[in-house]
Amino acid sequence: MARVYEFSAYDGNLALKVSPTLWLAVLFLIRPYLIMVLSFANRREPMALIEMFYADRLPMVVASIAALPVILFLLSYIKRSKAENISWARRLWHRGRELLMLSAVLNVLVVFFPYLVAQHYNMNVVGMMQLLISLIVLLYLARSKRVKDTFADYPKPQGADSH
Repeated sequence: MARVYEFSAYDGNLALKVSPTLWLAVLFLIRPYLIMVLSFANRREPMALIEMFYADRLPMVVASIAALPVILFLLSYIKRSKAENISWARRLWHRGRELLMLSAVLNVLVVFFPYLVAQHYNMNVVGMMQLLISLIVLLYLARSKRVKDTFADYPKPQGADSH
C-alpha cells in the first residue's frame, strides 16, 4: 500500500493503525460486554446499568450476539498487531469492515427487538440514541476511505522479503 497517510498513522510493522474514530465505533459496538463487566463490578446494584440500556435480559442477550462479529475483529487485530502470518487472521482482518458493518446492522435490529416481543413498547431516549449512533457508525464504516485502507493493510510476516 502506498503511503498516503502521515508517518504517525502507521504502526511498528508499517501497517496502518486503527484510527481513534474506528476504536470509538468498536467500543460502541461491543458495549453489551462492557456494560456487563461494569454492571457486575457494581456490587450494590449489578443490574442497574444493564436495565438502563436494555428493557429486559433477552434484549441484552440479543445485543451480545450482535456484538460477536466485533469479537472476531478484535481477535484478528491481536494477530495483526503481532504481524503473525496466520491465514484465518489475515482473512478476518480483510473482512473486518464487513464484520463491523454487520454488527452495526444487527445493533439497529436490536433497538427494534422489543417491538417484536412486546405489543406495547415505546422507544426511550437511550434506544433512540443507540439507533442514531448505530446508523452513524454504519455510515462511517461504509464511507470512510481510512477504514477501507486500514482493513486492506496487513503487515508482512516477520522476516518476509521486502521486495
